[in-house]
Amino acid sequence: MRTSECGDAASKRPPSRFLLDDRATDAPWVAVLDAFRTRNPRRRDRIAEYESFLEAGMHLRVGAEVLAGRYRPTPPSEAWLNKVGGRKKRLFLYPPGDEFLFRAVNLVMQRCRT
Repeated sequence: MRTSECGDAASKRPPSRFLLDDRATDAPWVAVLDAFRTRNPRRRDRIAEYESFLEAGMHLRVGAEVLAGRYRPTPPSEAWLNKVGGRKKRLFLYPPGDEFLFRAVNLVMQRCRT
């Protein structure tokens, strides 16, 4: 294995394909829903949207499209949040299905790092 001046060159390679194939199964999606339910119990509306996404089987279709390189998320809508002192914070809001996808991809990628 080669190393570079910055450290282990293998750590800079993209994750292998078999780790990304996990997105086409139920496991990461259910784990994301459980984690979201635990961390945000008051967000019942979003939890219900995620559950309906899973029950309809949309997660398997989206996962397959992502792996095939055909999925394009819906463009986000922009919102502004008033902060203390008159400042404003810009928010980009994605539809629940895309947000759920981003959470699942994040979970899979975090597992690749460890």
